[in-house]
Amino acid sequence: ALGSFWAWYWHLPLCQGGAVVPVSRTINLDVRRLGRYLAEQRVDFFENITPGQLAMIAELCDAFAPTHVTCSGEALKLRVAQAFLHKFPRVHLTNLVACTETGADICMLKRVTPALCEELAAQGCESVPVLDARAGGVVWGNAVDVEPSSQRVLYSGWNIERGYLPGDDSSSFAPLSPQSSRYTSGDRGEWYGPLLVLAGRVDAVVKVRGYRVDTTGVETVLCECACVSEACVLSHEEALWACVVTSDL
Repeated sequence: ALGSFWAWYWHLPLCQGGAVVPVSRTINLDVRRLGRYLAEQRVDFFENITPGQLAMIAELCDAFAPTHVTCSGEALKLRVAQAFLHKFPRVHLTNLVACTETGADICMLKRVTPALCEELAAQGCESVPVLDARAGGVVWGNAVDVEPSSQRVLYSGWNIERGYLPGDDSSSFAPLSPQSSRYTSGDRGEWYGPLLVLAGRVDAVVKVRGYRVDTTGVETVLCECACVSEACVLSHEEALWACVVTSDL
């Protein structure tokens, strides 16, 4: 299903006379090299950049060729979007949610602007919205809602998966009909009027440079060390930080 979904990213630009430019993993890790590569390939639309990459481009790159950028992955912080748009004001920035468990784009804020960032910052918001309910930002016929009791974000629709691989816990998935199912995510959602903001997680899963990490698993491995009795792992500034209690401390 995931392969079929991603084919749309390749098919649509080709049908419109464009070209798909793949970016290798090695180039993707070096934003200066990435910027040069995008300029050489005359890339106009750059899809699925992570907030961490966006922050590094704003900090390290003096020029950026694409005029349209779609950011996806973990929640995009307002300060990162503001820094990027201040440095590259001609770029049309979109913020997208594409949930791994569903294998599909879910919803998007079609245009992130400096004015919107300033307005939300004044309200105490820290992240860029992923949806404006007034602007038809839910895609592929899906639906998005927030469970009032837990603040978990709920994704439902015809292209939502039915569960994980056989034998794995699939309690997060629920069938709604023969053609539709619902996924209860670990994302915490907050509404700012018609704007939906991802405000962290309700579990211990974090995103670091685009990679999903369950911090409880890292804590378990650390506690397997003979000298460690307790461990706590947190995510901060695109890195994992661990505090441990040992027999000599």
